[in-house]
Amino acid sequence: MDRVPDYISPFTAYRAWQWDSEGLKSMNHAAWTPKVAFEATCDKVVGFAGGVNVALADVHHVPDEDCTCGMYAGIDFQHLINIGYASQGIHGEVLLWGKLERCSLGWRAQYAYPKFFVIPPDHLPFQMIEVQRRVQQLIAYDVDIYLQIDRTPAVGGMRLPLWMKGYGWSQQGIGHLLEERKEWYTRPTVPPPVLKAGDRISVRDKGIAVVTQVDGSVVHFQMFGTFNYRQDVKEFVWSKQNWRWETDTLGWVTSQSAVTVAVKGDVQRFTVGGDWKPGDKIMLDGKEVTITSVKRT
Repeated sequence: MDRVPDYISPFTAYRAWQWDSEGLKSMNHAAWTPKVAFEATCDKVVGFAGGVNVALADVHHVPDEDCTCGMYAGIDFQHLINIGYASQGIHGEVLLWGKLERCSLGWRAQYAYPKFFVIPPDHLPFQMIEVQRRVQQLIAYDVDIYLQIDRTPAVGGMRLPLWMKGYGWSQQGIGHLLEERKEWYTRPTVPPPVLKAGDRISVRDKGIAVVTQVDGSVVHFQMFGTFNYRQDVKEFVWSKQNWRWETDTLGWVTSQSAVTVAVKGDVQRFTVGGDWKPGDKIMLDGKEVTITSVKRT
């Protein structure tokens, strides 16, 4: 007999999504469908039965306490910021139900559906007609949509309604976007900034990445919290319209290093792309910290 789900009634958590021209996706590229609950699956293969691969999903419930499967969500917005995912895409509250497991990243759930979306300023096109076309992808989910005003996500940060369920487009949000674009034409001509660690970059049709290291002419950056890449610095262009760095390609997957840092006596270990050595500086949660040890992976 199947186990009764942990939560029949949904409760609220917080997560980030990848949002590009193809639509809404999890950070592992799993597609979300409007007005359909996202159901997590497990695709890890554990063996063969009758000459056919047998996946863990065939032998356990999703999520399972002994696996990493499930739909991931942070406990709340501050937790999502702390684990580094709030700046990786659009974000918002999400409803979870079914079987759930606690994990270091918050929750792993069986079922989920967005409760509302918040769009950071560097995730919208410059042309208003393109803004309308892209936002229609999110409107299809029939949930409220807000604009994040500051470039850095923060609990209590200002946000404006862009599209409200049962109401439609908000004049407040539209007016803000129009005013921003009006201001662009009056900005003084200034040299582009220098690309540095901690900068966010837009990869065409892929999403937002965060620069982890600039080593001469090579830029190392991370996407979706786990994928590490390197690209020639000449492939990045400063967009005055969008006020951000942009590139058309991901470049190459990099070698990875397991690094250790000490922050106020708290030792933290995580995996990053690129070649690092003890004493190097690296960005962690928006702050520069010193690497104490390195192990190649």
